[in-house]
Amino acid sequence: RRQRQMCIRDSQRYRPGCPYDTIIARAFGSLPYLMANIGDLKKTDTRLIVMKGRVDQREIACLASSSLKVEIVNLDVPGFDERNLVIIDFYG
Repeated sequence: RRQRQMCIRDSQRYRPGCPYDTIIARAFGSLPYLMANIGDLKKTDTRLIVMKGRVDQREIACLASSSLKVEIVNLDVPGFDERNLVIIDFYG
């Protein structure tokens, strides 16, 4: 199965013909705000990859759900204090 990918720039204006397998977001705002604005872009088994600086654990706590799996991957990026990927897998 071929995966389609998109980088979110303005999800409030963009309406795809069908939802995406993988969504990559950077500099979009808080995780709860992002989750509230990707409704038409995702499907039940979409993977959301979010590039973040420091991860606020309160944002992660807002995502607590049995239909989500959240993983934080610390990145070693020269010249930056802290960079992370937050990977969110949706289930059903």
